[in-house]
Amino acid sequence: PTLYRAAVQAKAAADCQSLAAQDKIPRITGQTKKWKVIFHFVGATPGSTDLAFILQRLIKELKPNMKDVLKDLDSLVQQANSLMSNPNTDPALIFIDAVNQIDKDKQQLLPRWLPQKLSPSVRVIVSTIVSTESHQLMQKFKPRPKEIYCGPLDEVSRTDIVANILRVYNKRR
Repeated sequence: PTLYRAAVQAKAAADCQSLAAQDKIPRITGQTKKWKVIFHFVGATPGSTDLAFILQRLIKELKPNMKDVLKDLDSLVQQANSLMSNPNTDPALIFIDAVNQIDKDKQQLLPRWLPQKLSPSVRVIVSTIVSTESHQLMQKFKPRPKEIYCGPLDEVSRTDIVANILRVYNKRR
């Protein structure tokens, strides 16, 4: 299920990035800038499970002209929360895959860095495994986030995915 979840997140992020580049994502009333698509796959590379690294990267993406991104975790948590909840933040679609893989000693910080009330110009799509600490923390958010369960793929879907990926590289099964 973890592989399927990551594949769904990657596909959704890629599709949104393509639509955003073509300015095909509808703008919010009064919005003048195109949507920016930001994605992070926790556990995909060394260091990608470190919350400070994730937040530094997120802050730099949300506010690229910011000169000094802070280094200490408490400041990063506060700054990320502030940016994602600020109505003046530029439009952003943020995908974070596998928040349950963030370093275990930092899991409890999820409600502090991920605002329960986002800016109207910010959308956050996260994935996690059911019944993990991160899942339980997000279930306490008010309003509660919309959940979409991603179960295992059937044999036909798996075969289609492999064939489509191979086709991109002029290969076949």
